[in-house]
Amino acid sequence: MYYLLEKKSPPLDLVCIFYQKYPEAIKHQDSNQQNPLHVAYVSPVSSVDVIEFLISKYPEGVKSKGRWGYLPLHYACCRRAPLDVIELLVESFPESIHEQENYGHTPLHEAKLYNAPQDVISFLQCMQFPFAKQTKEIKKLNEFAEQNKNDTIQLTQIVQENNNKWNQSNNEMKWFISQSFE
Repeated sequence: MYYLLEKKSPPLDLVCIFYQKYPEAIKHQDSNQQNPLHVAYVSPVSSVDVIEFLISKYPEGVKSKGRWGYLPLHYACCRRAPLDVIELLVESFPESIHEQENYGHTPLHEAKLYNAPQDVISFLQCMQFPFAKQTKEIKKLNEFAEQNKNDTIQLTQIVQENNNKWNQSNNEMKWFISQSFE
């Protein structure tokens, strides 16, 4: 299954057929200790349905770290997965937001380093930081991004200007993000 997901963006029905014939393949790890969820984002057209299916059949897979300490969420951020994939992974393993790979990077660091879509970066920032320390932490991450990418992140200004609109409920955060980037 690992190779099927890595080389192509298979439709859900093909993944289901493969799983029915080889259910143990969903837990298989390659030489880098990666399971199928680690490689399911190689293609930008990876199906959310396929990711959802993989998680439903192997929920522990979202918690599995590869050789370099990467969770599937780290890989999804590096490969600039769309927001719906990121939300699905975070929903399946909320603590993954704070997990660091072997070099100390969180998924948010990876998203910024690899120029993930702005809605993904916004979502990760909203989820990673409690509101009381948000400004300080976002400033540190923006300094990190500038040092590593010479990239100015305009989200800090949006967050500071609209902080009073936010509520910690996930639905309201999603609404705010969608309104901020229309």
